[in-house]
Amino acid sequence: MWAEYTKSSNTIVVFSAFSYKNSAFLSEPVIGKLFIRAKKGMVLYRVGLNSHEEIDTIYSDSLGYEVNLSADLAKPWLVLK
Repeated sequence: MWAEYTKSSNTIVVFSAFSYKNSAFLSEPVIGKLFIRAKKGMVLYRVGLNSHEEIDTIYSDSLGYEVNLSADLAKPWLVLK
């Protein structure tokens, strides 16, 4: 579990387990749960070079946003808006 707290209206989250040759583009997937404490009503997006795809989250007042990280979440860049 990893937690991030923010009051910002835009938050960038980058995660990686291991990068090959110190490259964020060649990284092993991170599998587990990510909790982000932020204000209610925001949307989490997976960011690609030319796209933003909405990611499903569960929100609770105590934990914030819960994100299930799996191997199919190939891009390690997320934006919470």
